[in-house]
Amino acid sequence: MYWWRFAAGAGDELAAHLLALHHAAAGNWPDARLWRAMARMMRFALDQHLPVPVRGCSDFAEGFASSIDSNLQTFVERNHLPRALVAH
Repeated sequence: MYWWRFAAGAGDELAAHLLALHHAAAGNWPDARLWRAMARMMRFALDQHLPVPVRGCSDFAEGFASSIDSNLQTFVERNHLPRALVAH
């Protein structure tokens, strides 16, 4: 968390995005929305900033992605927050 905040404060878009994801997964919606807004202001884009896997196999990642809560997946993929998250 410290290093993500440090990097995000220095303008790293991916670090701000990771902080948003962390807080959303933990259920801390105000901080998740804050970091998501910061990442977007820094021009974070999924297609440009997601890390490239070191291994050629993505079996683990695909299994993880299918297990993500639908609200969290919506939070990651869409520009607008779902109504269920806005209410928190």
